[in-house]
Amino acid sequence: MFRSEWLQYYNAVPGSGITVLAIDPVPPPSAAMEKRRDVISTDFEAQSVWRRYGDKFYLLEYSLMRGHQPGWTLAKFFELATRWRINTVSVEGVAYQKVLKWILEQEMTRRQQWFTINTFDDIRSKPVRINSILAGPASAGRLCVRPEHGEFVTQFSEYPNLEHEDLLDSSAIAVSALSKPWMDVVDEKGFIDNKGVPKLKLVRSCP
Repeated sequence: MFRSEWLQYYNAVPGSGITVLAIDPVPPPSAAMEKRRDVISTDFEAQSVWRRYGDKFYLLEYSLMRGHQPGWTLAKFFELATRWRINTVSVEGVAYQKVLKWILEQEMTRRQQWFTINTFDDIRSKPVRINSILAGPASAGRLCVRPEHGEFVTQFSEYPNLEHEDLLDSSAIAVSALSKPWMDVVDEKGFIDNKGVPKLKLVRSCP
């Protein structure tokens, strides 16, 4: 579905821009799954940090953990959010997202460290939304990764022939959050570009 040559590689991380931490969580196992531990979900929770600089999207860092591990979720969340000085958080999971959002907010209060959390409510299947969100910017050469992002490159290149596409889904969530219409008028440093706005005329000494 995707071509590996679509990906662009970079060395220097953009020093500015808008940064999003996206989380594709793993809900806790049901009672039935608890009784059959051999079939407990083997999905991976994926947390990825993306930055928009100009018209390009840069993958900064990601982390994966198999299964539902709330302790890891919280520790990794604050680690990535602090390291990359994120602007906002986007969380996926139509049902579980409310619980996770509450857990994160409680931990923020405890730590006295706050970040804006937005919920990602796209109810389309993962294959549909991954393709619809990533195919456009990727084919236009707008997705940028580093050579060490091997897991992402592998998932991207082999999709949809994958057992797990959680990292791609997390990335789609982040790119979607960074693709808002108002960002089209943001300059390469992440500020609103006002060059095309005409100056106000003075009328009775007032603009």
